[in-house]
Amino acid sequence: MLARRAMRPPTLTRCASTLTRGGGAAVGRPLRLVRCISALPPDNGAPEDGRPPTVDECRQQKRADREMGHDVLLMMAVAGDHGAASERMVREVVAVDGLCWSGADARVDDMAGVAVRGEGALQNVGVVGSMIVGLGAIPLVFSKGIALAFNEAYVTQDVPAPRDLETWLEVGAWTWNWMEPPLGTISFVLLCYQWAREHAGAWSRRSFRQRRRYERLSREYPQYHPLVLRHFCDTLAERQQSRS
Repeated sequence: MLARRAMRPPTLTRCASTLTRGGGAAVGRPLRLVRCISALPPDNGAPEDGRPPTVDECRQQKRADREMGHDVLLMMAVAGDHGAASERMVREVVAVDGLCWSGADARVDDMAGVAVRGEGALQNVGVVGSMIVGLGAIPLVFSKGIALAFNEAYVTQDVPAPRDLETWLEVGAWTWNWMEPPLGTISFVLLCYQWAREHAGAWSRRSFRQRRRYERLSREYPQYHPLVLRHFCDTLAERQQSRS
């Protein structure tokens, strides 16, 4: 009996509970998702005898997320598809608030704006600041006038003879004495930060930004199901990339 029970295909409920255990932490593990395909109801538009589909059968295929069933959307959302997660969020709004689909879709767009509130300005500050620092390092190293002024104000190193500062390469060789320590240190710090951020996904399955988005939406919209909100927040990065 135990062997027969172990050999039976998993039901959709069992697969969904396995995939969603830990609040959507199974994103990126498609092997478990493949096991759930056998639990789906048969697709009437797909030929079962191995022949190519006809024109009428091809016209019956589902082309949009809103045409798919709840079970398919659940598995796609767990796998990290934002279109499916958004459609589940829209249906949650319709079920809870009684809105029409278009009204619920507009509310979900507002919810996405609430989830990422303030992130764009902070990101722009980081991008602009990085560009200023990166471009500013060039004249600090190779410009004779800027190098002399910077040395007089902050470094106070002995200035070489004029014949040793005739070209921009000679200027760079001189300024590199004090520019190498900060540039090398900053580069190493950024390298360590990038390594830590890359491996943080393996240690903490959900990023800090995803958790903040979920907490923000949970406070603003406590009436919606936490799992639907979590899937929606976990896939917002895909939404932003598609609109950029």
